[in-house]
Amino acid sequence: MGRRLLEHSAIYAVGTLATSLASFLLLPLYVRALTPSEYGTLEVTLTTVILSIRALSLEVHAGLFQRYFLAESDADRRRIVTTAVLFLVPFAAVGSGAFALLAPALSILLFGATSRAEVLELAAAATFFGTVITLPLSLLRAQQRPLLFTMCSFAQFLATIGSTVYFVVVAGLGIEGALLGQIFGTGLVALRLTPVLLKEVRPSFSLRELILLVRFGTPLAVMNLCLFVLNSSDRYFLNAFQGPDVVAVYSLAYKLAGLIAVALVNPFWLVWPTVMLTAQKAPNAPMVYARSLTYTVALGASVLVVITLIAPYAVHILATPAYAGAAQLVPIIAVAYLTYLTYPILATGVLLTSRTEYSAYAAIVAALLNLTLNYLLIPKYGALGAAFATALSYLAVLLGIYRPSRGLYPVPYEWRRVAAVAGLAAVLTAAGGFFTPSNEGLAALWRLGLLAAFPVGLWRARVFDRDEAALARSAAASWLGKLFRGAGESELTQVSRA
Repeated sequence: MGRRLLEHSAIYAVGTLATSLASFLLLPLYVRALTPSEYGTLEVTLTTVILSIRALSLEVHAGLFQRYFLAESDADRRRIVTTAVLFLVPFAAVGSGAFALLAPALSILLFGATSRAEVLELAAAATFFGTVITLPLSLLRAQQRPLLFTMCSFAQFLATIGSTVYFVVVAGLGIEGALLGQIFGTGLVALRLTPVLLKEVRPSFSLRELILLVRFGTPLAVMNLCLFVLNSSDRYFLNAFQGPDVVAVYSLAYKLAGLIAVALVNPFWLVWPTVMLTAQKAPNAPMVYARSLTYTVALGASVLVVITLIAPYAVHILATPAYAGAAQLVPIIAVAYLTYLTYPILATGVLLTSRTEYSAYAAIVAALLNLTLNYLLIPKYGALGAAFATALSYLAVLLGIYRPSRGLYPVPYEWRRVAAVAGLAAVLTAAGGFFTPSNEGLAALWRLGLLAAFPVGLWRARVFDRDEAALARSAAASWLGKLFRGAGESELTQVSRA
């Protein structure tokens, strides 16, 4: 059972990864085919779509998954699906229709003129399909059909990429083309999954089931709204106080730093519950959790140093010179993501005792702090203020969850080692991000020196003992041996074929 659960989780993770990568792979297209002002407008519009989907969905799909999975009969399952469909589809249609009717007023509110009303009307259509598609995808998970789930995710990924390239580049539709690509990709998969829903629908709407679905989903909706504030509210402040050009630069930096979430944070969050629950049975469980934090911080700090040093080159390759300022923002936003990487470890007590209300409290406080910091910092400091507001707010989430978690399940975290690793990474990140020579050759040497300084600094400070260092060297040697051995075998294969 456990092995099957892990296999299914891995397949779902691959499907989710495909969806997440679409926005990153479209990034070079957006920053080169659109002007910074147009790309900033697109980001504000897409942010509004995400907010609208979260508001209209009420997390009914989460309730559908839970209720369907626990139902004891096929009749109960069909009644649950029917209730969810008959409520959410009309509700999404009415909400998206209201969005479209209010498009001129929203255009004035967001962009100061009615000229973007047609863009927001397309955003309303994207909102409808984005809300409705949550139901069949949750149903596939509840029915434990991970392969179909992943196939649909990849279909959405390919359809979105292909149609966006066509509408933006070939048809030259600009912002409208980008939104049409989103609508086409999501709508195509929604239509493909319609039979999956209809197969379960019967004339058996239940008001009681609807109340249970909404009651289950509403707290999650509040939590997700807080996360939306942490991740996206700064786009509105930047647009209002600095303009869409600044939004564009900030969004590029945010997406580059967001690769940490795709490659590191999301997989770790998928694996940690299994590690945590398995270690709970061991007599030294608290020390396992403590060491996990230390090693996770070391991994995150390494990633932070690397991403700081390569950010200028990534921005140069992906974007035009108008986006050069994004490189300075990447490490600050990366701190926010890497802070969130350690959240489940510091929340171990809350998770083990199922006192998840503390997570909601911490998220609400952090969201309010983020709104306050955005209002205070963005008018004066622009994108830099938004980046610091995000990083400080995520640190507040950690502080908010650590105290109750420690009271529920004490863990002897190794704060001296954690502080040493984080402090060294902070110094090197600041040196690489703010004190780089203007000469390109000297800048490259400076960054290489800083990169080498991180492991040397850890060694000189004796942050890790000899056994841990030997284990790290052994793992690195094994990985490099496999890498070069694979490369050698590849070369020999090519020679033999020649």
